[in-house]
Amino acid sequence: MAKAQVYRSGQDITIVATGTMVYHALIAAETLALKHKIEAEVISVAVIKPLDTITICASARRTGAVLTAEEAQVAGGLGGAVTEALADHCPVPVSRMGINDRFGESGTPAELMEHFGLTAPHIVKNVLELMKRKDG
Repeated sequence: MAKAQVYRSGQDITIVATGTMVYHALIAAETLALKHKIEAEVISVAVIKPLDTITICASARRTGAVLTAEEAQVAGGLGGAVTEALADHCPVPVSRMGINDRFGESGTPAELMEHFGLTAPHIVKNVLELMKRKDG
């Protein structure tokens, strides 16, 4: 099994990302730290199945909330796999970022990432919303 890699340590929220979204997650984590005093742990998942539930659940238990980020359909992808693992092993508030039941569209990669809300500023926005749910 390929292990998920912790690219940035944090104690307030976990961002689990795959592919190019890891880059955006790291930028978002720096913004969250500098502007909002939120320390996000960023985990890179290169292999979704089998999922490294040990690393992800250990982080989720520590931070108390998880955001997934992928540039693919959230259903049946990283978001779905992480949500299932958290429900079974360590339930915490979770939010999934990705493409929601839509067909692909044409454009440059940067245009499509912005169109689907898959950039660092969108991650920051989603983290701030999830933190409200976490803090109740």
